[in-house]
Amino acid sequence: MNVARFVFGAAAALLATAVAGAPPGSRDIQNPTNAAGGSSYYRDADRDGTLNVFDCNDDDGRVHPGATETFDGVDEDCNGAIDDGFDTTIDFAMRQIDRALPGWIALDSAPRVAWTGAAFVVVWADRDDLLRLVRISPEGTLLDPEPLVLRAGVRSPDVAWSGTRLGIVYEDRSTDVTDVRLMTLDVHASLLLDTLVYAGGAEPRIAWGQQQFGVVWRRASCFGDCVGYRTFDREGRPVDPIEMLPNSAGCADIAWSGSGTIPSTIEWNVVPGRFGIVYEAYFGFAATGDVLLVTRDPSAHLPGGLARVNTHDNVPAPGGAMPSISGNPSGFAVSWHVFENDVNGAHLRFFGVLDLEGILEFPPDADAAFFSDVVWSGSEFIVVNENTGVGPLGGTDVHFRRIDSSGNAHPPGNWGPWSELNLSAGTGGAISTRPSIANAGPGLGVVWVEQEGTESYGHVRFATVVHR
Repeated sequence: MNVARFVFGAAAALLATAVAGAPPGSRDIQNPTNAAGGSSYYRDADRDGTLNVFDCNDDDGRVHPGATETFDGVDEDCNGAIDDGFDTTIDFAMRQIDRALPGWIALDSAPRVAWTGAAFVVVWADRDDLLRLVRISPEGTLLDPEPLVLRAGVRSPDVAWSGTRLGIVYEDRSTDVTDVRLMTLDVHASLLLDTLVYAGGAEPRIAWGQQQFGVVWRRASCFGDCVGYRTFDREGRPVDPIEMLPNSAGCADIAWSGSGTIPSTIEWNVVPGRFGIVYEAYFGFAATGDVLLVTRDPSAHLPGGLARVNTHDNVPAPGGAMPSISGNPSGFAVSWHVFENDVNGAHLRFFGVLDLEGILEFPPDADAAFFSDVVWSGSEFIVVNENTGVGPLGGTDVHFRRIDSSGNAHPPGNWGPWSELNLSAGTGGAISTRPSIANAGPGLGVVWVEQEGTESYGHVRFATVVHR
């Protein structure tokens, strides 16, 4: 993958050095001529001596360029690699598989997981439309006696961690009109704020980027430019106006690329962070099987680039393209569903963060894959997906794959130094579906829905996949 960088000139290098070296407690510096025409501020919200434009998480005082990296699932030194200096290249082994959580869930629901630096947080909506949350240790131990119930009348939640806050977006089904809302919670899962994101929306997704939550959703009764995007501060208050993304049909996902400053003997190479947003495309008067990727830099208040993800025309697939995205300071990895020659499959493609120059797409799973989720581990991208057509009755399993970030497809017979795990093998249900994954540094947490016998509902299962 091409590594895209901004290279500062001599004057900017002096500014970068001065800003990055500002003493703890230094005052914010005003920039009176930002791109939006108003005033903005360089800030050091966490008072760690590094201003927000150079700090990859200005909400966490442990995190800033030059910080000491520790083995805890956090990129303390802002170089884009989580727990670098530790062994993150060996094969993975399964651990704590088949942990059942209380509360039935529909098979087409999608539980979501995030890592807080101390615990995994899993959210889902059960059959009674109750929004549930549970915290899980890195070893897979439940930290709550039973899942918390945050509110009723909820579907399709998603979760992100800011460093001090949980952000949860969800569909509010408590009235006749489905709205998208954002709630923020503290480290004890106590509610801080609940904000209306969009009236008449659905399918929300959330990501944390440096100093803001980025939220995307699909508006109802829409034909073209259907995906909305907006940023919110760490408390859950709107920052920028709503933007409807071009040629968008729905099923959006969002990720933060991460940001980093790389000093050299003569200059600073800066990789600025930005949100990457993928969605199913809409051209003319119909949705297509195409997937589009756009980027947004919330600090610049300027539109980002746009790229078509797939390298060939895709017809609409049963179930949709369902794209997923993850990022690192070099770029983004996008996974999506295709249906070719009457067979389901998952494709994946990498893109440079600034120019969105992509490499050829390739299948990360040689099996008949369907819904997938992707995450950056600190050294490689990891994909979890449904493997369809399993067994004589055509069930589904959840597969876990490591993807070489160089873009090597590792075709059958030459799988390379990475492996596949069947996470749902031996769990008992004929259907294992809708996986979500989060990185904790020492390992990864995966959740999915496991069918209960032959019923049309199941349990939420959780597994930690750890380094040997």
